[in-house]
Amino acid sequence: MTNEMRARVEKAVVMANDTLTIEAAKAAIAQNEKKIAYWNSLPSWKIGFTGKTAIANAQNEIAYFEAVIEVLTEQIAAEAVTETVAVLAAIVTVTNKAQAVLRAVATLANKLRKLNYSLSDAFKKAWTLTKAFAGLLPSFS
Repeated sequence: MTNEMRARVEKAVVMANDTLTIEAAKAAIAQNEKKIAYWNSLPSWKIGFTGKTAIANAQNEIAYFEAVIEVLTEQIAAEAVTETVAVLAAIVTVTNKAQAVLRAVATLANKLRKLNYSLSDAFKKAWTLTKAFAGLLPSFS
């Protein structure tokens, strides 16, 4: 995703006031894939300029909605990080700091896994984010 696309998508997400969802984006992608399949099913002599334009527009919309899904997923992940930081803050008083960090990593990884991250990627991202936030808490330093 280009920086221009990211800026466009982030602006659209803010303007949408929670009406733009991952499910709606997936539905729009499916609809555009159907358009492409329709135009590709026609004989090449029948497609012409109109068909090529329709296919190009559908591909652009698919790229846009994939970017929307990525941005919304990142926002949900950020919310999960916030919740994990709350878990970290709640268990700072635990005498075993390693157990607290592992619990926070597991909690965040489970939330990321629900956002269609692979198990490996979920734990890698959870560990990175938890380390970053654990450094902010003086009792974990």
